Amino acid sequence: MKTSVIIGVLHMSMGIVTKGINTLYFGQKLAFCTEVITGLIILNGLFGWMDILIIVKWLYPMNPYSTDEDMKTRINRAPSIITVMINNLLGQGKQPFVLPSGGTTDVYLFPGQRFWSEFLVVCVVVCMPIMLFTKPCSACCCPVFAGMPEYAKGAHPEQNAQDMGAQNPNGD
Repeated sequence: MKTSVIIGVLHMSMGIVTKGINTLYFGQKLAFCTEVITGLIILNGLFGWMDILIIVKWLYPMNPYSTDEDMKTRINRAPSIITVMINNLLGQGKQPFVLPSGGTTDVYLFPGQRFWSEFLVVCVVVCMPIMLFTKPCSACCCPVFAGMPEYAKGAHPEQNAQDMGAQNPNGD
């Protein structure tokens, strides 16, 4: 199951890279910057990070047959990947673990995990409006630069004339 998630994210990343190659070939610089780059940041900021956590957890030293108390504690405190992903967004990167005494402590798979989780969430949150709003706004404000000249005023003279109340010279 985890391997299929990793392959799926790689497959989607390759699709975005292919789109990027096409936008560069056709000279669509705005689409490259606002769709391809931000799409890669969003995809890999969320799901690429999850893939990294999956691989780290595979490499996380755990021996379920150990009688060492420290190893038992490591196994009990190893966070779930789903819980880590939910806490990245809802818990600001904190990974709380409730101790048997009732207190809580933060548990991480590696040092610096919280920093990277928070950094990637901020990158994703910044990139989402860029990806979603740039193209529609540029189509309204500067359609020729955005590569959508059909939205420019004067692109359809018959329609513009009818909108202004003028008569069509053919009498239609």
